[in-house]
Amino acid sequence: MKNKKLEHIKTTGFKTPENYFEGLDDSILNQAKLSSKIDTNGFKAPESYFENLDVKVLDAVKTQPETKVIKLFNWKKTASVAAIAACMVLAFNLFFGSEDQISFDDLELTSIESYISEEDFTNEDFASLVTNDDISIYDFSELSITENTLENYIIENTTVEDLITD
Repeated sequence: MKNKKLEHIKTTGFKTPENYFEGLDDSILNQAKLSSKIDTNGFKAPESYFENLDVKVLDAVKTQPETKVIKLFNWKKTASVAAIAACMVLAFNLFFGSEDQISFDDLELTSIESYISEEDFTNEDFASLVTNDDISIYDFSELSITENTLENYIIENTTVEDLITD
């Protein structure tokens, strides 16, 4: 068996018949002349076909029986199933729900602080919650504020622009 590797093959493997290119131009011109002589495309409609076509189509449409339409999705059944499911969920929550009542003590301090900071409460809103009976002068007499606490408060709550304008 011969060892045929691609590097040893010298021919392309394609061959043309003898005298193929000598008569090629004449055969192409002959085909072009023949196709120019043909005027019709080979299709022909029967006589008076288009005059009676609309009557035939309407007769075919009218004779077909109406098909019964069956709906795949029934709203009445869906509504009744949804109502039953809602009643079952309500009954489950009523009978097996937790008896614990949520109180103000259950809230986290950070949740309350974030609620107060996000809402636009003014000092007057907070002052309206406190009455004169709740405040006594003795509550403030024992209060001591250090200088560091006061300086930190001023640094955190004021800007340079506030100090310049004052």
